[in-house]
Amino acid sequence: MDKYRYRQIAIGSVKNRGNLIRTDEVEISLPINAVDCFTTWMDYDESAIEYYAKNNRIGGYDGIVFPKIFPIDIDCGGDLESSLKVCREITGTLVHVFDVDRNSFRIFYSGSKGYHIEIPSSLFDITPAPQKEMCRMLKSIALKLHDNVDDKIYKPNMLWRIANTINSKSGLYKVQIHYNELHSLSTSKIQDIAKSPRFLEYVDCIEWVSDDTLSAMWTKTLVEVEKPRPGRQNTVSFTSEKPLEVPNGVLKGNRNEKCFEIGLNCRSHGYRIEDTNELILKWNQRNIPPVKNHYELIKTIESAYSYEVGINSIVGLKAHFRDDGLYNSLDNDGKVMYLHIFCRLNDTDKEFAGITVLQDQCVFSNRKFAKAVNVGVQKVKNFIKRMVDAGRIQVDVVTAQSAGFNKRQLLTWLY
Repeated sequence: MDKYRYRQIAIGSVKNRGNLIRTDEVEISLPINAVDCFTTWMDYDESAIEYYAKNNRIGGYDGIVFPKIFPIDIDCGGDLESSLKVCREITGTLVHVFDVDRNSFRIFYSGSKGYHIEIPSSLFDITPAPQKEMCRMLKSIALKLHDNVDDKIYKPNMLWRIANTINSKSGLYKVQIHYNELHSLSTSKIQDIAKSPRFLEYVDCIEWVSDDTLSAMWTKTLVEVEKPRPGRQNTVSFTSEKPLEVPNGVLKGNRNEKCFEIGLNCRSHGYRIEDTNELILKWNQRNIPPVKNHYELIKTIESAYSYEVGINSIVGLKAHFRDDGLYNSLDNDGKVMYLHIFCRLNDTDKEFAGITVLQDQCVFSNRKFAKAVNVGVQKVKNFIKRMVDAGRIQVDVVTAQSAGFNKRQLLTWLY
């Protein structure tokens, strides 16, 4: 992850954001007795430097990022005793519940209202991701660790106070404290330590290997956070009863294509994207070698579930009718009605009697539908209900600009 080696620095105030500099140059860039100095806790690659040069700001940047630390900010409304209690609870959980080496993470008194914990991202086996999604995932994990963490830190480009710099609110330094000190010293004793800078020996975070429990939290959060977004493409609710079987692994060079193929196959059989994500992470362990960046696999599955195989691809169209569980569960009249809807969907946005009918939509009436496919109106109504319940379509009543009865049914294909 050496390409992610830049951070933005702010000296004297959070308002004084400057250029992005190399992470290993942050400390030497600070003035003597530096006051209120910050960097972003997120690490960027050179695309962020290009963005800053073009826009003169880092705000709005949502490229791929990789934080070398997982920051936890504890600030219980300025109540230092409560903040100390929460920090002890989180670090105690890490050590005694998750079996994390107490020397692997760093604990800081912030110099004012609270405490900071910096956990090496390598312990979670975190992989690069777009900044907004990275923030969402880390926030999700932080709130699992404790519900009293300050989750405002998990926003793009947020600043993080630099150790051994003065906090102007108190005149004290942000200083590192040992695990045993945190769990034994009083607030006043910790504040005494913060009256001067403090440099403790620490093994750099890149030297810590992943912890099984924390790594599992990251992997689980990838699946939870990367759920399908609301919209047309990912609203499949018809679920196959057949259990998912883990496919055989493949060699490097074929992994992404095979991942996409598995995603399409699971989608066509009606499996939820959450189940497919879990399957693909198990399948990845059979690859030679496995894909290290799990985020890439999750995004490939998301692409497969949003891929418009049903309408815009002949190969996908054939696969859809051959493999789709719902379509193949219909009787002959049901299949005819399914195809009738399919063929009537707009290829492009159009206007009809003052109604904007978008791509993958059509206007219909039960009576005309029944006449077109030579079945009774009630059978059409039953079919439409089944399609709605299965998540394939959505039906809305809209108003047309026409004489007489002006209500129409607008069908939207969701799959």
